[in-house]
Amino acid sequence: NIRGINGARDAENSVALVIDGILMTNPAAVNREYTNLQQIEIMKGPQGALYGRNAAAGAIIITTQQPGEEFSVKARASVAEDSTYLLLGNMSGPIGDNWGWSLGGDFRKSDGFYQNISCNQAPCSDTSNLSSTDGVTDSFEGWNVDGRLIADLTDNWTLDGKFRYGEVSANSITFNSVFHLPFFAESGFGDAWYENVNDHPFQFNTNVISFNNQDATELSLKSTTDMEFGQLTIWGLYSNIDNNLAADGTSGAFGFFFQDPNCRNSTAALQGFPLNPPQFLGGVPEFPNSAYGAYTPTTCDGTQYQERNQKDYSLEIRLTSNDDQAVRWSAGLYYLNIEREVGVN
Repeated sequence: NIRGINGARDAENSVALVIDGILMTNPAAVNREYTNLQQIEIMKGPQGALYGRNAAAGAIIITTQQPGEEFSVKARASVAEDSTYLLLGNMSGPIGDNWGWSLGGDFRKSDGFYQNISCNQAPCSDTSNLSSTDGVTDSFEGWNVDGRLIADLTDNWTLDGKFRYGEVSANSITFNSVFHLPFFAESGFGDAWYENVNDHPFQFNTNVISFNNQDATELSLKSTTDMEFGQLTIWGLYSNIDNNLAADGTSGAFGFFFQDPNCRNSTAALQGFPLNPPQFLGGVPEFPNSAYGAYTPTTCDGTQYQERNQKDYSLEIRLTSNDDQAVRWSAGLYYLNIEREVGVN
């Protein structure tokens, strides 16, 4: 969100993401660590003339360090509570006088900071399986490997090739329900009906073990040629990012499954189970005095699942004037082919 302009869910973004001069079409490409980060620029939009499509809100320009003339190794590690680790490193160097290379990798892991106090993978109708220590809410594990090869083929012609492969395995939909109904609070039902979100006690008790998986593959090649009147840049990109996630649903807050026997049975089995107020699991089958939020331990919530796979090929040819000219100009052509499939349940 830049300049108050949002992107639509599961659609094209309104902020261009440019990494080392190459436009990344898939917004999920931002989900990575950088082992050799040089700088990040946030440009307010519109920026389409300089940075390509989908830059109505602005552009995020990320630049990484190029291989230097000497061999170098950089590494960083951190350890925190809840088995939280971060390891990343990068090494680079020259090959002769005209070539440079770099290899990088990172690994990030955490067992999460919140526990699910509800059922683990057992049915919620079996209250003997409830545990205050089983289940995770916000675990994460991800890794990436990347490489780069730069060649100065002549005094004014440079080729820059890159690759990256990464995987993420995590939880998803780490949300709680908060009631925002001032009429109920003013009518004497309690302040919990009109809660200050800053005071919300986070308690997770879903009966669905969520997951979020992502695989990413990227290959790019950029050619830069300096000429007397300007610079010619040609780059091509192949990107393939697959993502799917699943979690507990929100239908309990709307009563969509109140007539379903599984919903009634799970509510009966869980009467008295602690939920964040004003949520309350009442009697069955009439549900007297019940107040359901989203993501409860009952089956009344249903489930939600999303799959978003995108493969794209893109190519840009751009001719730009030199910086020292009185009149500066830029012209180019851009081609993009997207194969995207989105499924939502």
